[in-house]
Amino acid sequence: MRPLALLLAAAATAAAQTPDDRKVPERFQLLEKIGTVKVWVADKESLPSTARLEFLAGLRKMLDNYKALFTMDRAVYYVGQAAKTEVKRLEQEVDLVLFRGRSDWEEWFGEGSDEPMTRHVYRYRNIIGIPLAGGEMEDQMWPQLWHEFFHVFFYNDLVTGGPCWFNEGIAEYFAFSRPGTKPDDSSSYGALAARLRVRLEKSELPLLDDLLRQRADGFDRARMDEAWVLAHLLMTESKDTVNAMIRRIWQLEQAATGREQSAREDIFRYGAFMVEEAFRGRDNLREAFANHWRAVLDSPVHTKRLPKGIPGLKDLPAFLDVDGGFTEVMTYQLHNPLRAFTGRRPRGRAVYGAPWKGRLKVTVNYTTDNEKWLWYPQILDAETGPDMKPIPLERPDEPVPGNALKIKIVLSWDVSGGGFYRREKLIEYVLNDRKLDPKKEEDGGK
Repeated sequence: MRPLALLLAAAATAAAQTPDDRKVPERFQLLEKIGTVKVWVADKESLPSTARLEFLAGLRKMLDNYKALFTMDRAVYYVGQAAKTEVKRLEQEVDLVLFRGRSDWEEWFGEGSDEPMTRHVYRYRNIIGIPLAGGEMEDQMWPQLWHEFFHVFFYNDLVTGGPCWFNEGIAEYFAFSRPGTKPDDSSSYGALAARLRVRLEKSELPLLDDLLRQRADGFDRARMDEAWVLAHLLMTESKDTVNAMIRRIWQLEQAATGREQSAREDIFRYGAFMVEEAFRGRDNLREAFANHWRAVLDSPVHTKRLPKGIPGLKDLPAFLDVDGGFTEVMTYQLHNPLRAFTGRRPRGRAVYGAPWKGRLKVTVNYTTDNEKWLWYPQILDAETGPDMKPIPLERPDEPVPGNALKIKIVLSWDVSGGGFYRREKLIEYVLNDRKLDPKKEEDGGK
């Protein structure tokens, strides 16, 4: 079975082979290449030299800021704060197409939108279209460009992009709260604030359930505004919560190995569960959201925070994991007063981080020669439930032999009405005079 990441990448590639509007327009010229980003123009006169220098400087600054904000490796995401981890290379390729004016842009995209948009052509390639005005980049376009490039970085690891409200909401957050600027510096924010104020005066605050379930189809301007308020609330109260949500969505994607559409649905309900869990309940979230809607209109920069903050997700377990491993089995030999190491038995618990019913199984394989994998008795076959209680591993009478060089723990979670998830953890040992000592643990879904 292939991970969801590979399934979705293949599907996206197959779906984007033929349409002409997925390509850079003919006769457009390459203006500049910055890393994996290519900037295209109709001709060099489309962007005069002074405006060109200003635009390219602003683009480089934006890319550098996003690289700093998304300091990350494949196991841990950090958004909006520094992190001491190895920086993962940006693999996304971007064709940034600058059109002479809005009419050319609308004709090419075939859309009547007032905003730029991103086309994810396939897994690691994107096209972003921006209309110029009078040979320069309008100030109001910079927030929208920051919004679009957030998606580029976000999709670098999260194949699905997560729930729409989460993806679009944080993109809007960085559009207006990007480094070196304030939200109210932008004319686009003025329009956003006006829309929020009108809805508040008309008592038209949304039902959060609708926002959390909304798919890409129908995610209109009103939904975008709502998503910005919710993302602003999370980023104001706890960036750690945002990071925790991203990590766990990543874990779900990496573990998903079957029933693709069900796994996509799981991502939406998992996102809704986590944001409600961060506030310890749906009612608390609704109250905080309504209060933040009012507070952010008073000041988007120094927004009044909740008196007690939010509990966050620090106690939420990983999406699918084993808390434990294997412990040594020591026995007494008849003619030797000292205990001898003879093998290892499983210890610990299986944990799951979503309140879903299903069946969770844990199996073990081991090898004594690094070539042939041998079966070990199943150490868990149990039902999962809304309480998310860890499930103790069983301890078979017969231990894994003491000369095992590697032990592979395999977790399989068949979610009722949802996806199928599988995760492997590999423990490797090295031999010394008396026993096998742990050498390292490889984990494909941290």
